[in-house]
Amino acid sequence: MTGRKSEYNSDAMHLDGIVFDCDGVLVDVTESYSATIIQTVRSVLDGMGLSGRIDHSMIDGFKLTGGFNDEIDLAYAAILGITAAHRMGQNADEYVYEVIRNADKTGIRSVERYLSGVDGMQDVVDRLDYPDGRIDSVVYKTFNELFYGPALYEKTFGTKSSSSGLGLIDSDRIIPDRSTMDTLRERFGPKMSMVTGRGYEPARYTLGDMMRYFDVPCSRFLEDLPRKYAKPNPLPLAETIDCMKCEAVLYVGDSVEDMLMANSVNSATFCGIAGAGTRRRDLFVQDGATMVLDSVLDLPKALNLL
Repeated sequence: MTGRKSEYNSDAMHLDGIVFDCDGVLVDVTESYSATIIQTVRSVLDGMGLSGRIDHSMIDGFKLTGGFNDEIDLAYAAILGITAAHRMGQNADEYVYEVIRNADKTGIRSVERYLSGVDGMQDVVDRLDYPDGRIDSVVYKTFNELFYGPALYEKTFGTKSSSSGLGLIDSDRIIPDRSTMDTLRERFGPKMSMVTGRGYEPARYTLGDMMRYFDVPCSRFLEDLPRKYAKPNPLPLAETIDCMKCEAVLYVGDSVEDMLMANSVNSATFCGIAGAGTRRRDLFVQDGATMVLDSVLDLPKALNLL
């Protein structure tokens, strides 16, 4: 938690509800979502006859721009960057970082703009057809087949997967223990919800019995909604707050998009989960987060200090 009292927002003294992001907050996705990004990039590039990779440092770099809360967007941007590097005869690893430096909060559109002058890139954009051709896009399909695995993919999308074996979702790891959740329930009662980029089915699949801590009808699972509601659109969070009949909630998230969303809702204040990331911590503090924690496990103690 940040150590300076001046970094606390006084509104947090009167919180009557709490809303969570899922990935990176309730669930450690390092070996699931992040691994799926890495494998998707490799698989799609292989299909294009190209070599290239993305690593965790690159993933963090994209996420810190504030435009890549959606992991499939991130995979798509990395594929474009690596493809452009090949076309220009550049070192792919170095060029991906150049793409990251020129990306912004508009996400994949900023990457497409930056690469628009590279010869032949419009053909690549048209071929990948993402996100406009989202359901049929090779990027979208590859990512979801790898992440969900055959059974959950068919249940979620109503069609069979061309992949086999376990989905990487089975590498999800739940972060908060029941003691942490019980303590939060004692403080907030039933006014605990989620606004997450994950769909309902994958959230339920991973969290299992822990879903009982959350007001599911008031939660918003953004993967199940039209793309226009994606973070940092504040409407889903505002709807959740209204549904719970709260006056002031703490939104607990781990991304720049989470912070932008919470800061756009008058009845919300932001708690940033920074992990070991110094740059993320600095961004959260700079933009006035109510508190910045290493882990959601620190939340009960931090709330007691307010």
